[in-house]
Amino acid sequence: TLSGSRGPAGVLFNAPGSTEAFDATNGDSITSDALDVEPIDANLEDADAGDVVTFGLMVHNRGSADFGAFDVQISDTLPAGFTTPASLAALNLRVTDGNGDPIAFNILGGGTAADFITSGIELVGPNANTGSLAEYSGTNGENLVLIAYDLVVADSAVLNSTLTNTATVQNFSYTEGGPNYAEAEDTDTADVTIVRPSVTKDVI
Repeated sequence: TLSGSRGPAGVLFNAPGSTEAFDATNGDSITSDALDVEPIDANLEDADAGDVVTFGLMVHNRGSADFGAFDVQISDTLPAGFTTPASLAALNLRVTDGNGDPIAFNILGGGTAADFITSGIELVGPNANTGSLAEYSGTNGENLVLIAYDLVVADSAVLNSTLTNTATVQNFSYTEGGPNYAEAEDTDTADVTIVRPSVTKDVI
């Protein structure tokens, strides 16, 4: 069960295992203006061992540099309680802008699913003179990145516990190889609450 804001009206997020993180075929996009009204800021309740959970990280470029944001590095720190996928295919990593168009990326630390979990990714622009995220626009969705991936709740997850993941923008600049403008507050959290144990009493 999801609690909290699920994002803009008209944008349908797909089930775990889907090729696309959200449905953009009907012309609906995720934009900064829409997220200001209805952000993507939901938590998951009553997850159980074996459940597949999709995590979604949304980052805006609110800067006005003409060529966008460069060297954008994003990580997501996860607690114990999830199974690290054996392959990138199992991770089902999808990286797109607000229109659902793919954004190129490199996985930091070596390129495996485990590296993604421990180190994150760096977005790759179309060329050395164009950033991976366009300059700020409230309406076109090209200044956003949505990173979505799937994890399985481990059998070892403790009942009635809360697993908190922390997404962090580690680096960004106004030019390739420029100074890092990321700050300590460029982070956010989301919770997955594991189901409470239930007791059934039968009277014989």
